[in-house]
Amino acid sequence: MTSLIQVTLSLGSNIDRFKHINAALTALENEFGEVISSPIYESEAVGFDGSAFLNSIAIIYTQKSLTNVISVLKNIEDRHGRDRTGPKFSPRTLDIDVVTYGGFHGNHEGIEL
Repeated sequence: MTSLIQVTLSLGSNIDRFKHINAALTALENEFGEVISSPIYESEAVGFDGSAFLNSIAIIYTQKSLTNVISVLKNIEDRHGRDRTGPKFSPRTLDIDVVTYGGFHGNHEGIEL
């Protein structure tokens, strides 16, 4: 039997912020089951002049590989209007980043966590 891997995620949005953060949490629950989430907090945009972000941390559990988790997360971002054509630091409907995967952080499987 394969044990579940704890994955810590960072969620952010500065376009229709409440709508997209809440939609992300619902999508994560639909994809992975139970989601443990932090309170939602506001932070200033970094690296560009723009609206403040709403952010949250979410914990999910999965048997998926890190690359499969990232694929699911990119799909969730895309379904919620994520535009990847702009500069790295720009407004976004939804940004979901993997912070930790199991006991891994930093660089794992060639992916920067």
